Amino acid sequence: MNYPSIYSLSTVGVIKHYIHDYLFHHKRTDFIGSNGVGKSIIADILQMMFIFDKDLIRFGTDGLKKEERNINTLPYKMKFAYCFLNVEVDQGKFILMGIQIQNQKNKRITPFLVTKSADISRAIEHLTLAREEMLLARDFMDQDTLPDLPELSKHFHNKMDLRLNFFRNKDDIGDFAKSVHQFSFQNVHHAFYHPVLMES
Repeated sequence: MNYPSIYSLSTVGVIKHYIHDYLFHHKRTDFIGSNGVGKSIIADILQMMFIFDKDLIRFGTDGLKKEERNINTLPYKMKFAYCFLNVEVDQGKFILMGIQIQNQKNKRITPFLVTKSADISRAIEHLTLAREEMLLARDFMDQDTLPDLPELSKHFHNKMDLRLNFFRNKDDIGDFAKSVHQFSFQNVHHAFYHPVLMES
């Protein structure tokens, strides 16, 4: 097994995927379905997870209607949606990295990290979550509502002793990029060969 590796992808409030968790096999994951069920959205989400500058993102497949492929149309009947990856950086040790997508065109994609320490410059062993601490899609919901990042940060801190750091301006996003580099996610490109999108 090579690390780091994408363990799971979760969506919260995303059109066609709603509240869902997808576990990735360590060698290959197939997404099978007919046209229009949301397979290409999975590939688009993976791209947004690592290229969170809206000006640089290019959807791999056009939707049935042009407007369906706009980033701000991905939240389903909500102001925003979340997508996140549980990345296994070593055996049984995980980092959660994600993005918040707004339904307004002028809003940035907001990347975030969930770790054990608020200081994301610390050594990786002080940041990783154990398998039983991993978060899944339902953990981001408060009953039937979807909290914004500041409320989620408080909830994860108070209830789970986890730290959610989010990065909303350019300087903050630079810090996020440094953290991603620190976690060696630049080597996670092999994980992009895992998902295979197939039409039935």
